Amino acid sequence: GSLLKKKKKGHLEILLYGVKMGKFFCESYLNVAAYFGHLNILLCQEVTNGRDLNFDAIISGAVRRENMEMLVYCFEHWKDQITQFIPKAIKDAFKLNKFSVLMFFFTNAKEHFSESVWIDVAFYRGNEEFMKFGLDNKVVMTNGVWIKAAERENLKILRIAIERKIPLDERVWVEAALHGNFSCLKLAALSGFSLGENVWIAATTHSEFINRSVPCFLVAFRHDIHLSDNVWKKAVECNNRKLLQAAWAFGINFSDDVIEAIKKHWDLSVVFTNRCFCC
Repeated sequence: GSLLKKKKKGHLEILLYGVKMGKFFCESYLNVAAYFGHLNILLCQEVTNGRDLNFDAIISGAVRRENMEMLVYCFEHWKDQITQFIPKAIKDAFKLNKFSVLMFFFTNAKEHFSESVWIDVAFYRGNEEFMKFGLDNKVVMTNGVWIKAAERENLKILRIAIERKIPLDERVWVEAALHGNFSCLKLAALSGFSLGENVWIAATTHSEFINRSVPCFLVAFRHDIHLSDNVWKKAVECNNRKLLQAAWAFGINFSDDVIEAIKKHWDLSVVFTNRCFCC
């Protein structure tokens, strides 16, 4: 235990003393050295004694601690050994918002920055600066990146696209609606995007987010967005009574076709309290 504790401080002389005294050497010592980035230990042949280094731990530790010295050494001396761990390391850097590490990987391992990597940028919040860095370096983002941002309600990423006048097609806003991400729809409306029928139909349908459909539709109500009969019929089909009640309370007048669709599912006096349907 004490030997391991000393090793965490990078005290090579302690490990060497233990080896010379014939103490049992545990592989975990090298793993800890790898994780904490102690090159003096990892490069000492008397300590490693032909053992395989844990390159996954080495690169993972370097990412977590933004150990640029270790990353530089890895790419200069161990690039073949660490290649298989680079995609995971890039993902970890996104999760941890390690901007300097991401820039290093982009410069030294650009081949690993596929579409899925930029989708991770949109998935994990806090990576706005790296998104800007990618765009500044002429990376062409696919629509899947912006769709992921809408799914995750990552407004800062979507704002970057809007500020840079990057085209965002309807699928982005449909994804936001499917997940009940009303703040994304509000951003779209305020930014002048046309939110058509497909968006609002999507906002009625996903059962997991059905309680968030009313805030989504408040965006439409407050921005005078036309909502077709198909939208309200879909709400009926999805058993979204709260949405229909909110629309009615807001002053939406349903067509006769919509009223007939509602009648097939509910008693109108129960669905719309304080309303008269005598005629």
